[in-house]
Amino acid sequence: MANKKRKKPYIVRLMRKIKKTFRMWKRKNPLKAYRLHIITTVCILAIVAFATFKTGLAHDFVRHFSESEEASVTEAPADTMTPQPTEEVVQTAAPAPVQTKVPAKKNTVDTRYLYSYFQGPKAWKKKLAWSGYWGDAYIGGRKFGAYGCGLCCMANVYSSITSETYKASPVDMRNFVKKKTGYWGVGAIDWKYMVVGMRKAGIYCGPKRKPKRYSSFRRDIAKSKCAVVLVSSYDSTCFWKGTPGHYVTIFAYDKKRDRVFLADSGDPKHNRRWISLKKVYRSLKKASRYQYVCVTGYNNKKDAFKNRKARGKWIKPAYMR
Repeated sequence: MANKKRKKPYIVRLMRKIKKTFRMWKRKNPLKAYRLHIITTVCILAIVAFATFKTGLAHDFVRHFSESEEASVTEAPADTMTPQPTEEVVQTAAPAPVQTKVPAKKNTVDTRYLYSYFQGPKAWKKKLAWSGYWGDAYIGGRKFGAYGCGLCCMANVYSSITSETYKASPVDMRNFVKKKTGYWGVGAIDWKYMVVGMRKAGIYCGPKRKPKRYSSFRRDIAKSKCAVVLVSSYDSTCFWKGTPGHYVTIFAYDKKRDRVFLADSGDPKHNRRWISLKKVYRSLKKASRYQYVCVTGYNNKKDAFKNRKARGKWIKPAYMR
């Protein structure tokens, strides 16, 4: 029985069919075929030229890298060329000094010069350090102690961040903000006037909303020099109780213990003590438009305040007198 003719593979038959179809199209459209031939040739030449160029660059890089590696290996450091000491020299040499570990400082921030003004009459009547006449005075037709926590925070920040070159009492800050912003001088200061006022005083700052993750809040505080935060016992009673809304200042984030130095103008038991940053995060007042303002720096040239003395009668701590 005669062998059947072997069938060509499908891909071969397909290529022949495409080639035959292209020849028929070329006969009917010679001009278009010529243009296609020119475009194809130019594209192939461009691809070949680009590939050659890239290959040359890669070759030069490899050669340069290999030469630098060879030079670094062959060049021995100077101290390896010195002769080794003999046995006698080693025996007569003086013993090496014993290295003792120096204990690291727990915290490098000197909290003594971080300002923490009180706002109310209780601290002033007890003559506590950081309290002032404003705590029991009517300023703008209303007792300052009823609305001055935000202004105390601003005075804390300004007096602390300028390294005591400039200082301001809460009343000094109130008068400056009233003059430079739309704040009318009575009542709790709004975030807008607080931020504008501090920027007018040369302080770099910006308002923030409470992030969903604690790690984001911690990162903001760690990168800041200090911050003004708005807390409320409506959100958490882990630290503040009976507090619908209250501005406080936090300084000197301690990464090792995850804590901050608190300046609380409303409570002598809270003022000037270390507190867990997580408690601050949990207590942020979410009902407000913003929850905290990060302070990142100070520029003397942009300071329109430059207040050299904290005016008014107030009680300094003993080490500052």
